[in-house]
Parts: sequence; structure tokens; C-alpha cells
Amino acid sequence: MPSPSTIGHKLDWVSAAPAPLYALNEEHCVVAVSGGWLSMMGTTREAAVGRAEDDYVRPGAATSPRHTNALWEVRGPHPGPVRRTALATVDTARGPVTVMWLQDATVDDQARLAREEAARSKRERDELAYVVSHDLQGPLRTVVSFAALLRERHLAELGPEAQEFMSFLLDGVALLQRRLDALLRYSRAGRGAPEAVDLEALLTDLVQVRHAAGRVGWGPLPDVVGIGLPTLVAALVDNALAFHAPGAAPDVHVEAGEDEAGAWLTVRDRGIGIDPAQHERIFGVFQRLHLDDEYPGVGIGLAVARRVAEANRGTLTVSSRPGQGSTFRFSWPRPGASASDRASFLRPPEDLLTP
Repeated sequence: MPSPSTIGHKLDWVSAAPAPLYALNEEHCVVAVSGGWLSMMGTTREAAVGRAEDDYVRPGAATSPRHTNALWEVRGPHPGPVRRTALATVDTARGPVTVMWLQDATVDDQARLAREEAARSKRERDELAYVVSHDLQGPLRTVVSFAALLRERHLAELGPEAQEFMSFLLDGVALLQRRLDALLRYSRAGRGAPEAVDLEALLTDLVQVRHAAGRVGWGPLPDVVGIGLPTLVAALVDNALAFHAPGAAPDVHVEAGEDEAGAWLTVRDRGIGIDPAQHERIFGVFQRLHLDDEYPGVGIGLAVARRVAEANRGTLTVSSRPGQGSTFRFSWPRPGASASDRASFLRPPEDLLTP
């Protein structure tokens, strides 16, 4: 049986390592182990040295014994999948020895399963939103048509109370129609391939179409690339135009920029502002902070904008206080940007973090 004295001191670093390391000779017998490896296998150093590797860990069903960095199975009291990686080959007095590193693969599997579950859940939500918003349009149109005919042909035959009920019915149906249209719009947001967008031309068209009764300004803007950017920009501009103080014309300013890591766009207004406690809520579907007679809408625009931002692997944040206007900032990375570049670029600027 090999011993530390016959192997020499070249493997002392293995024995002292906290990670689960072990060394194998050419016969695939264990000649040195770390404390982390002993904890994983539930054994002692004296019992392990000299035993065959297969007594403690063996290849998974689809893994060759010569493979490294592939799934293996622990055979000790804590069985489970591990990744077996060759770290180094050390020449000793008894011949070459290979140092192996075992990594718990359960965490990898759990992370992968979590990602797959999140993707599956998102697909199901998208499908449900589309089915609900699209397939219910037909039955709803039937209700709308016959309710309108009933009012047109028989309203005079109804008493005051029945006429009031009819009015409530038509109002409710109209609201349902608007919400289904909005839900269909939400389900379609963030789909498609990245496209180049001329921001200045886009804003010019938006202002002309909206016939904005206020100021929408911007300086020089770059052409940018992303998924569904016209939808996001329109949603942010519409929101800024809508929530202005009573008696005051909207005043909106758009800025944008880019660098090697990504691009950003901000939409600032001098409107009524938003309570910081509501900053996240406003991005939810059908979430509204005001009555319809104060500010009409169904509460879908910012949810659509957030959905498009996520489709671009970006962030959409807001900085606002009541009576002080709002600034919405959308940041998104360039395709191929490194993880560190994306993390640094997507961090909100200081003015958005100020309480």
C-alpha cells in the first residue's frame, strides 16, 4: 500500500487543500486525499489511501473512465453527481500521479433546471396571454354587437333602471375589449429579431401621429439596434405625454447614447411624478395609480416597455417623486458584450439611485 513517505512531499498541497482533491497513480489507486474529499466520501485518510478509485467514485452511465470534466457518481454515504477534472500531473518517486478535483454537479443541475423551468413558465404565460386576448375576441364581439342592437332597437321599451343597467353593461364590455386588446399587445411585445432604429425619425413620426399638445424635444440621437425598440419608445413617450399636471402642457425630453458595451435611452417629463413606493408596481400589467376619469388608460404601456427591455437583456428603471416629474431610463447591452461589461453598463446611474 502506498504511503505518504513513499510518495514524497510533492503532494502535501493536496492533503492540505480544503477542496475535494485526490491523487491517483497509474493503477488508478488513491495515493493522497484532501480534507474536503474525505468529507465528501465520509471516510478517513488511512482507509482511503491505497484503495481503488472505483471504490469511491465511478463514471456516470454515459461517461468513459478516461473522461474528465464529465459527470461521475460518488459512491460514499452522500451519493450524487460530480464533475471530475484533472488538475495536474506530478512526478513522484513512485511514478507519475494525477491530481483530480471533484465538483458537486447538483448545483449545476439545479441551476439548469431552474432556467428551464423559468423559460417554460414564460412560454406558458405568453401562450396563455395570447389565447386569452385573441381567442376571446370573437365571443366578445358577439356580446358587443347584440348589446348595441338591444340598446338601438329596444332602449325606449326599457325603464330607467333597465337603461342604467344597459349603460353599465356597455361600459363594462367596452373596458373588457380594451383590456383584451392591451393583453394581445403585451403578448406580442418583445418578439422578433433585433433591428436598427433611427431614433430621431421615430420620434418625429410619433409626435406627428400623436398630435402632441405639448413639447417633445430631443438632441442628436444615435441609430441603435434592438428588439421592439419602436414599441418601447412609443410606450415611454405616451406615458410622459399622458401624466402631466392639470392645466399644464406636457414637456418631454428624450436623450440617448451608446458605447462599446451597449446603449441607453432616457425619457424625462415634468409631469405629476410617482411615489417611490409605487416605482415597481407601475410596470405590472393593468396596474394603475389613478382613476380613469383623471388619466384614461388600461395600465399596459409600461408593462409592455418593461417586457421589451427584458427581451433585450436590458433594464428599465424610473426615478421620480410626486410633483417633480419622472425619468425613465432604458439600458441594454450590445450583442456579444462580456458579462462584466453588461453588469457595469446595466447598473443604474447615480441619479437614479438617489433616495
